[in-house]
Amino acid sequence: MCKNLIYFISFGLVLGVIAGRTNAELIAYWPFDEGSGDVAMDVVGGFEAQMTDIDWVPGQLGGSAVESSRGGDAILVDPAPSPAGADLSLAWWMVDNYDSWQTMMNKYETASVAGNGILLRPTGEDSPLRWRLGGWQAYGGWGAECRVPQGAYNDGEWTHVACTYDSAADTATIYINAEVPLNGNFNPKTGIAGPNGYTQGVNDPAQPLFIVGQMETYGGILDDVAIWDHPLTADEVQSVYALGPQALDPSRANKPKPDNEAGDVPRDGVLAWTPGESAVSRNIFLGTTFEDVNNASVADPLGTVVGQDLNTSEWDPGRLEFGQTYYWRVDEVNGAPDFTSFKGAVWSFTAEPLSIPITGVTATATSSFGASGPEKTVDGSGLVDDGHGTIAADMWISGSIPGTIEYAFDRAYKLNELWIWNSNQVIEAFVGFGAKDIVIEYSLDGANWTVLDGVGPLDRAPGAAGYEHNNTIDFGGATAQHVRVT
Repeated sequence: MCKNLIYFISFGLVLGVIAGRTNAELIAYWPFDEGSGDVAMDVVGGFEAQMTDIDWVPGQLGGSAVESSRGGDAILVDPAPSPAGADLSLAWWMVDNYDSWQTMMNKYETASVAGNGILLRPTGEDSPLRWRLGGWQAYGGWGAECRVPQGAYNDGEWTHVACTYDSAADTATIYINAEVPLNGNFNPKTGIAGPNGYTQGVNDPAQPLFIVGQMETYGGILDDVAIWDHPLTADEVQSVYALGPQALDPSRANKPKPDNEAGDVPRDGVLAWTPGESAVSRNIFLGTTFEDVNNASVADPLGTVVGQDLNTSEWDPGRLEFGQTYYWRVDEVNGAPDFTSFKGAVWSFTAEPLSIPITGVTATATSSFGASGPEKTVDGSGLVDDGHGTIAADMWISGSIPGTIEYAFDRAYKLNELWIWNSNQVIEAFVGFGAKDIVIEYSLDGANWTVLDGVGPLDRAPGAAGYEHNNTIDFGGATAQHVRVT
């Protein structure tokens, strides 16, 4: 006599929860969110980046980015931003597609002498990224440099890079994803200026800036390129990494609450931020797509919810949708006489879900077959990202017909859904051992039970590793501390 194989792997019985200034001045920032054309605007200093043979691609946090494939590709800024003194910081996101020596972010005095002020050079030798200031004369000699070790980042993956130079300490530092990848004497590095002196082009506003390099052009994707006139602190680098360069611009809104990319945000909460230092009002845009929020204006809100001419640093957007990811932007506006508007960074958060998985569940059964005990349904056995495998030992198999499995929780919960991965053995497609007709009951005390109405025959899986749960049982908000399935 064949046994009826029942498979309830790692379900989600869930509780519905219903909610109710800085030391560095940002002097240039190219978000590269235009998405088309041959000009990218610096949204802080107004410096235009003229692009040749540059492709537009999806950005790191939404919006767009730019990609260079070497060859004749170029991003030229002329006239270019320049720090007033010797101190300097740069930051950007990149996907490096390493191809021999590449130069990025250089500022030349003259192309013939090739005395360069800024040199960021990904290489495939002992270090994948080098940060040099000062000059090199027609390959006649290199200045001292700061560099990161092999393995500090991976080609083909989004990586955040920040480079700082502190002239008082004569020290440079490279941060990879907001961390200093220490390895021997690589970081931090002193004596960065080199034999030809720091001032050779770096802080000369007459010299153009090449964002993908004038010689041995960088090949890869770039996004959110920014320049400051001071060395960023470690905390400031972390803020730029998490929130973008505008997090350090005192004229713009910063320090959002909820935090950028926060999850489980109450549906009835308010949005708050630290206002720009000179702002007297602000306009807020809230929507469900990055592109709409990034491009919205008061005149053309693009379907976003707009809070206009607000004089506070918080805003109630109204009740949010369960589990929805939202994007929002705060534009700070100065007072008379100019009423300058400072476009804010686009932040995001996700509202609280309708329900969350219950943990610490105890499972018992009237019988089991071999190693396929009831605990396998609640301990994550066989599950990877909600997909399940085909090994019988990762399932509960009843040793008799009918069979009952019971779940007990640490307290009573308001239940939303029960997820069932039903009989995923390799042979299921041929013999159909999975459960079909079942009865589900729930109870507060484990003694008095109520039958859940509307439970139809279960679907059974065809025996494929990594399949998603194939049955969702709606509890409709019933309150219980025990559930059993027969």
